Amino acid sequence: MTSSKKIENQLVDHLSSEGEIQKPEELRSWLNESDENQQAYQKYQRIWATSERLGKAGRYQSDSAWTKVEHQIKRKQQKVVRLVRLSYAAMGAAASLVVILAFAFYTGQFSLQQNNMQLTTNYGSRTEVVLPDGTKVKLNSGSELEYHFNRLTKSREVVLKGEGFFHVAKDGHPFCIQTPQGMGLEVLGTTFNISAYPEDEVVHTALVEGSVKLSNEKNQTAILSPGQIMAFNSKDQSFSEREANLSHIVGWTENKIYLDNTSLKATSVLLERWFDVSIQIIPEKLGEDIHYTGVLEEKDIRDVLHALSELSEIKYSIEGNEILVRKR
Repeated sequence: MTSSKKIENQLVDHLSSEGEIQKPEELRSWLNESDENQQAYQKYQRIWATSERLGKAGRYQSDSAWTKVEHQIKRKQQKVVRLVRLSYAAMGAAASLVVILAFAFYTGQFSLQQNNMQLTTNYGSRTEVVLPDGTKVKLNSGSELEYHFNRLTKSREVVLKGEGFFHVAKDGHPFCIQTPQGMGLEVLGTTFNISAYPEDEVVHTALVEGSVKLSNEKNQTAILSPGQIMAFNSKDQSFSEREANLSHIVGWTENKIYLDNTSLKATSVLLERWFDVSIQIIPEKLGEDIHYTGVLEEKDIRDVLHALSELSEIKYSIEGNEILVRKR
């Protein structure tokens, strides 16, 4: 069954849009589960309509931070693929609170969340954005970020799938990140890089300045110091310090790919994300036998492949965005 918290968010989002946002599939499924849910939904509609009339005198404008966000997105050579503004502030706080409390009465949960934001970058693109709290984020290729400020817990909450470089604004509220692998991260104000693509078994966190606390599903924690790089293994939920050059870890923010004895297989994964291509290595063992050390700054995949072929016994062929790599 869909979680009550998610249904609550979708319900408030739908009602606050005055019908402009269609009911999500989860909300429709919840409505179809029982006549009781249908009746509850109709009651929420009546509560919302009533509280809107009562709250008109105290109506406030949508959070001006969103205007700041949209104006501060830096495009340069990068592009924002999708920036979805979600807000429950379509009416006064009193109206929103009435609906949330009504829903909590039926579900046994209470949560008041505002300032929601979703940002996605496709493979082959990167973007830079300023979040509503002032935090600056650079998102690497193929990444997704969800942000919201939880007014109940007074915390800034982020779900990250992919890689991001964060400069967290110090506003006194905890800044928390959750990854698909089950690792959590909490800071108050700091600068760090985190790589947590859903398909990766290991999450890497590199701290530039400040302090961060990492946690796992076993409630175990690890504290990072500036310059430290921590690897988190999702299989056994373990933390281990990684020996690496910090400037190499964050090199992607300057459009550089640093290779430190990196296998052809791992290099290919980086290139697939960087240039939005698909690379097949034949035989697969070749991907583990060849390693590279150096920096790639070329802006064209052909230039990169040519450089790699000069450094190793490989050849390649390109058809569209499909690349075949063989032993020369």
